[in-house]
Amino acid sequence: MFNADVLKGRWQELRGKVKEKWGEITDDEFRVVDGKYDQFVGLIQRKTGETREAIEKHLSTIKWKHEAHAASGDSPLTKEDV
Repeated sequence: MFNADVLKGRWQELRGKVKEKWGEITDDEFRVVDGKYDQFVGLIQRKTGETREAIEKHLSTIKWKHEAHAASGDSPLTKEDV
């Protein structure tokens, strides 16, 4: 799970990855949750009907991939990474 500092620091990147997977979430809705993890997951749940566990698993995958790229010195995540 993302901690609050990581989520705030990577909000724009994470937001883009989430929009690729769950495109039905609007920019206005992203602005409302503004990096607050529980509200963020709840928003995805309401919009998609997916379980909290499935959403958190996907978000953890994004985080893990980001950390692996950062450790290796690779470029930022791409669409194929998600």
